[in-house]
Amino acid sequence: MRTVVLRVASLALLLLLVLVGVLGTRTLQRLPNTLIYFVKEDQRSFRLEAVTRSVRQASPEVHLRRALAALAQGPSASERAGGLTTAVPRDLELLDLRIDEDVLSLDFASGLEAGSGRAEMQARLNQILYTVTQSHEIDEVALFIEGRPLHIFSSEGIFVDHPWRRSVHAELPLW
Repeated sequence: MRTVVLRVASLALLLLLVLVGVLGTRTLQRLPNTLIYFVKEDQRSFRLEAVTRSVRQASPEVHLRRALAALAQGPSASERAGGLTTAVPRDLELLDLRIDEDVLSLDFASGLEAGSGRAEMQARLNQILYTVTQSHEIDEVALFIEGRPLHIFSSEGIFVDHPWRRSVHAELPLW
């Protein structure tokens, strides 16, 4: 009789451990694990503000694609109510993404440069660059538009370092 009780108790403990493991895994998958940057307008300037998003863990390339997709979706209703906006178009088209050592190469369709206004174009560029370099593993970003290296962004003539280095631009920009 005693062995039967011990076996039932062991089985119950094993089931409890499995349940805790499953619940823990599901909870961790829902926790925010990436930052994306939206724009906050003050009375005289613009700045970036980080918000968290839950992007399922995957390879670094897939994770970055998902972070860019979340950025293109824009702020949530509550974030918009708090004054956050985005300059990144919803139809952001990423043609290619490659990571070579610590350099991330992003190739976008020409629609990335569509729009006007220096502040809006600067915001778009900053949102993308700071979102993709939040990981300490990526410090440099080489931007391309349809395969061509990007040195001057949009008709606003914004100069872009090629590659752009987060370590050189450690502080969040204010423009």
